[in-house]
Amino acid sequence: MSPYVTVLAALVLALLSTNTLAEEKCTVGTLKGQYVFSGRGFIEATEPGVQRMHYGFFNFDGSGKLTGKQSSSRGGKIGREELEGTYTLESDCSGTVSFSFVGNPQSETHWDVYVTSDGRKGQMIRMDEGNMAVRSFEKEQIPPRLPNQLAFTLILFAMLFVLLILLGTCATIPRA
Repeated sequence: MSPYVTVLAALVLALLSTNTLAEEKCTVGTLKGQYVFSGRGFIEATEPGVQRMHYGFFNFDGSGKLTGKQSSSRGGKIGREELEGTYTLESDCSGTVSFSFVGNPQSETHWDVYVTSDGRKGQMIRMDEGNMAVRSFEKEQIPPRLPNQLAFTLILFAMLFVLLILLGTCATIPRA
């Protein structure tokens, strides 16, 4: 078998295996960095019909802790709160988030969370009885990075290029 056929076969097998490498499952480390969020809801149990709006950011540490800040309008009452809490994330990219206002543990809220497999976006729904609220969040991406599969493929092509140059150089060296 010629060296070119061997190299080509190896390249095809490597490219096919990149799909397996790219299918990473979610872990708590999938959420890491700053995410901006918006949310809305009602707290029917204590204030029926009063709409609430929240905008802010979460900082996920990649290890299960979060901090953040939000501005809120609760039926026209304005608030600014600092947040702290914890989160979990299962391999299917679902999990939980609990947070409270800094210094006020009685304000803790509980959420189910669903995250995209690349960890860039997520949706939350509040799970405290008598409350209706949702939040959407998205990661700030500065600067944009290449996806793992594309980076791996580029490295593979660079290695193939070097290998072909070496094979071409060896073929032109006169033998003694």
